[in-house]
Amino acid sequence: MKNYNRLLLILKYLHDKTDEDHSVSIKGINEYLAKQNLDADRKTISECISELINVGYDICCIRSTQNLYYMHSRPFTLAEVKVLVDAVQSSRFISEKHSRELIEKLSTLVGTYKGDILKRQLYIGSRVKADNVNLPYNVEMIQKAIIANRKISFCYFDYNAQKEKVLKQDGKIYVFSPLSLIWNNDMYYVVGCGDYYKNKVLKFRLDRMTDLEILDSERVDAPNDFSVSDFFDKEFSMMGGNVSTVELLCENELMDSVIDKFGEGVKTEIIDSEHFKATVDVKVSGLFFGWVLASRGAMRILGPEDVVEKFNELITKYL
Repeated sequence: MKNYNRLLLILKYLHDKTDEDHSVSIKGINEYLAKQNLDADRKTISECISELINVGYDICCIRSTQNLYYMHSRPFTLAEVKVLVDAVQSSRFISEKHSRELIEKLSTLVGTYKGDILKRQLYIGSRVKADNVNLPYNVEMIQKAIIANRKISFCYFDYNAQKEKVLKQDGKIYVFSPLSLIWNNDMYYVVGCGDYYKNKVLKFRLDRMTDLEILDSERVDAPNDFSVSDFFDKEFSMMGGNVSTVELLCENELMDSVIDKFGEGVKTEIIDSEHFKATVDVKVSGLFFGWVLASRGAMRILGPEDVVEKFNELITKYL
């Protein structure tokens, strides 16, 4: 047991305290072990390091009069962990407290020195963050329900004009068959079938759910024609409304915006030296019309006629 503890402590020390810019000698490792009430001679420590290398740990040795060792590669690079840290700190649905806890854990993946660099770059305080401390719990519970093929129940709330949380439908308990978790536009959603809606596929925001429980009853299967990717494309790209194939006349400068919204596979056609036409499938809604209006005249709806009429009616309301 003592030898096993010694091996684990050496691994922990190399992982936490060394990298390509910070190496350690066998003497330094021995001093660390002594603080943990373990003793080891030079030969024993060298053998432990060899064992760690043999089982796959990328530990490098700088040969000199006093060999120096450091952990070289890790499962995650500094750049990869930086991307994850940035995603956490920029996510509105993760509370400030939980963001700091997650970033603290992520920083341990690259060792103490690089982890400290990541933590010094934080600026969470300037971001608008959620105050729903139950969200991580909701994610965990829903994921468990999906794996166990079980339904969930919950209450759902909105905010009133006084910024107070008010349960929808007088505190009605929703019974729901979760199919997938989706992160979109800085919000986390669960997609699934609702018992009270004849198993229609619906979505709910996790940060608006409360009193969530996993039920014993088996969840309802998704409709045969259901696809998470199709649901995401149609439901989240332009929320609400009926799906229509819409033709848009766009100035060339809007190509980036169109690709960002509909992907590189979007159907486009060059009209002249200054314009192109995009043909897209969207849910015709206020959100879609708002996106068109945001172009400030650089985009125009060509058809179909009923969509053009709805758009003109919307504009008329603001005149």
